[in-house]
Amino acid sequence: MGGCKYENSINSLNGLTMGTSFSIKWKDNPENENINVREIVGKTLSSINHAMSIYIDKSEISQFNKLKMGEQLKPSADFLKLILLSKEIYDNSNGAFDITIGKEIEKWGFGKNKKKPDNKKMLTKHTMQKHWNAFVYDKEKNSIYKKSDFLLDMNGIAKGFAVDKIAQQLEEKQIHHYMIEIGGEVKVKGEKSPNKPWIIGIESPNEDKNKLSGKISSKENRAISVASSGDYRNYWELDGDKYSHIINPRTGKPIGHKTVATSVILENCAEADAWATAMLVLGESEGLAIANKLKIPVLFISKDEKFKLNTVSNNLFKEYLNKESR
Repeated sequence: MGGCKYENSINSLNGLTMGTSFSIKWKDNPENENINVREIVGKTLSSINHAMSIYIDKSEISQFNKLKMGEQLKPSADFLKLILLSKEIYDNSNGAFDITIGKEIEKWGFGKNKKKPDNKKMLTKHTMQKHWNAFVYDKEKNSIYKKSDFLLDMNGIAKGFAVDKIAQQLEEKQIHHYMIEIGGEVKVKGEKSPNKPWIIGIESPNEDKNKLSGKISSKENRAISVASSGDYRNYWELDGDKYSHIINPRTGKPIGHKTVATSVILENCAEADAWATAMLVLGESEGLAIANKLKIPVLFISKDEKFKLNTVSNNLFKEYLNKESR
């Protein structure tokens, strides 16, 4: 974990976690200054990694993935909470967000082993199956098990969940002005300074990493989370074709439509994280319909035939944009 520093009444803490970076900024509560935020963050991230990381052999998710038929696992409260939330979003997104497609993610070279197919014939040898019917939660025994062989992968929701948990810890310590970011998933509350909101930039999917597609401002004392998903950073190519790390659970294949990035704004960062992925899978047309029905603020960035970027968002999303971004 990186260092902790103090600049102009804003504390900051930076480091690495979950295969990515994190950054936390906050203002101390004058009545409760003796708080070790570094220790709080370290314990929280360690706990989540040991529950949800497929790269840790003894993590809960790894233990579940290794279960044989008939074997059961007693999940922690956080692990079970995230599974049930994922199932809820799976249902509401028409199957566009699915944590049970770990095998499919592995097949396309984006899982734990990172082994990519070396010829296109390998890519056709697959029949997509729905795995949620094989997942069982026994509430009386507080145990989970599976009736067929599949793998969980929580990469599309765990970072947002970690952001929420850190925010919860800060709130319990009476810290109400903060910005928490893990791998691009962000939660803010309060103000950066008097009458100055926190500003969240939405990255543009082009070669210039400093160019933004928009800016979001924090809203008074209300927490908001902004999560984004894109297919323009993590991909590989074979025989001239590009394969994205975003797998469509309904086809078992990487997405291939014109939508290249999405951003979602919700209070809960885990939900925003998952919905950003779901919206990218759904694409602009189907995604907008679901977002408007469920009142989810969303932005879509697409590329046309000439590779020109086009941005579309619903009115719910536009309410959060800075005036200069509208």
